[in-house]
Amino acid sequence: RLILTYEGYERFAKSVTVVADTTEIVEAELVPLTGDLSIITTPANSDVFINDEYKGKSPLTLQYLEVGDYFIKITQTGYQDEVTKVSVEWNQLNTVEKTLKSLPGSVAFYSVPNGAEVLIDNKSRGVTKSAGLVLDIPAGSHKISMKKKGYITETTEIDVKAGETTDLELSLSKLPDGVSEDPNMGWISLTGTPKESQIVLQGTEYTSPLKYHELRKGSYRFKVSHDGFKSKNISFDIHAQKHAEYKFLLNPIDQKRARKLALMFPGRGHFYAEKQSKGFLFMALSTASIYGAYKS
Repeated sequence: RLILTYEGYERFAKSVTVVADTTEIVEAELVPLTGDLSIITTPANSDVFINDEYKGKSPLTLQYLEVGDYFIKITQTGYQDEVTKVSVEWNQLNTVEKTLKSLPGSVAFYSVPNGAEVLIDNKSRGVTKSAGLVLDIPAGSHKISMKKKGYITETTEIDVKAGETTDLELSLSKLPDGVSEDPNMGWISLTGTPKESQIVLQGTEYTSPLKYHELRKGSYRFKVSHDGFKSKNISFDIHAQKHAEYKFLLNPIDQKRARKLALMFPGRGHFYAEKQSKGFLFMALSTASIYGAYKS
């Protein structure tokens, strides 16, 4: 009995009678081992390629494929390509099920004014700028909001198409004085004499008058100054959704007193006149002079 085997092929077996002094010729055709492959996709009607060869639309069943490994590529307009490796086994049906992911759409967001925070389905995704804020968004309907401090939040719906590029611009209206979307905010207005005084509040400098400056409820302190006047540090409280007003009055620096203090002790007159850098300089020079005289 003659038996032939080869990897990937069915075994060949045949009985052979051999006669002395003769040659027996045996013709054998090995049959490849095969299996079947079924491909199901969501969505259906996707293009199916096996080892880069187009095979048809899904759902698709391929029979009598030689045993081995294959690369499957599934494509459809508006969806990301799906590529996977599968194995076909002898006399077996291998079923492959794949759900394609939608291609995102590209959206460029603009706002008037710039600097608005963009929220997509209530999730912050960035801030607009003059060149736009470009984002990839899953296809479908989405809620878009843009908000900026001191402005009314604008909200709209957008339908994003897979693989398409579009843009969206929203104009934000300024909130009236004394109005905030944050219930914890209040306002302070600072006016006084002299005009155009410098106000330092939370490390930022402003020029008076300062009107309806928005702050979170709590206790604060500001410094107000002006050349030729004694500066003041003033504390105040901010209450939620309330407007506080404060009028300051700076007293002029007494130049005669400043000169008198300067004569009494170098630098002291400058400190009184709120020229600290010069005060330190004259104090240092005076100290150095006294020390030099003492050493000599």
